[in-house]
Amino acid sequence: MRAFLSCCVLTALAGCATVPPPKPLPKPPADRAFFYVYFLSSMSCNTEVIDVSIDGRVAARIVPRQYFKVNLAPGHHAIVAHSPTSTNALNNLNFDIDTPGGGMVFRGLSAWGINCLPPDLVDTSEIDFTNGVGQLTEVPAHQPLQILSKQEFDAALIAYQSTNPKPTIPESVRKLQIQAEAAIKENNYAEAEQHFSDALKLVPWWANGYYNHALILKELNEYGLAIEELKRYMALNPNSADARNLQDMIYLWQRKVGQ
Repeated sequence: MRAFLSCCVLTALAGCATVPPPKPLPKPPADRAFFYVYFLSSMSCNTEVIDVSIDGRVAARIVPRQYFKVNLAPGHHAIVAHSPTSTNALNNLNFDIDTPGGGMVFRGLSAWGINCLPPDLVDTSEIDFTNGVGQLTEVPAHQPLQILSKQEFDAALIAYQSTNPKPTIPESVRKLQIQAEAAIKENNYAEAEQHFSDALKLVPWWANGYYNHALILKELNEYGLAIEELKRYMALNPNSADARNLQDMIYLWQRKVGQ
């Protein structure tokens, strides 16, 4: 009996045991996209850590055999992979991705070269990723800021336009507004953004909420989201006396994102 048990253990260690197939990855909703980034290996001097930024905001820090996933809006995104432990100022990798609605994009990174050359980029597929994901460890990512989806806003707009008399702002939303305004006075735009984001989830028909949210997002350099929120303000307030100035503001912000 003892010999039989030892033989079983050796068989398993030798790799004869059946390995279950990888589980399929969850699919994003039609108005979002998943972006997977993983660090394959490091063969470069001092390149054991890579910081990855998406559209100018740090998403995650990963080491070899780690990956992260972010939930992005469909469209064009600028990615920067940087090795903070390298002494070479050129040790950056800059690339762009286009994320399709309801789709997924995969990129593998590897650091290489005895002279601390930039990380290398590997364009991979879902099959490549799922086959190796069992050997990788997921790390949490700083998720990019999000606004209400187009479907959510369109439904709120239709409901608001057909409602008479128009609804009033509840006290819970006024509380968030007051707290956001206090945060703005302290130049704490991240806190103010969170308050207005929470408020718009409660009252997605609040025109002034979209206007203020747009201005805050602009202060956070989130020009793409700011444009969408300002457009929503204009949709809810089509007869605004400032319509010309608001459209010109959108043009200026579009220049920031290359539109």
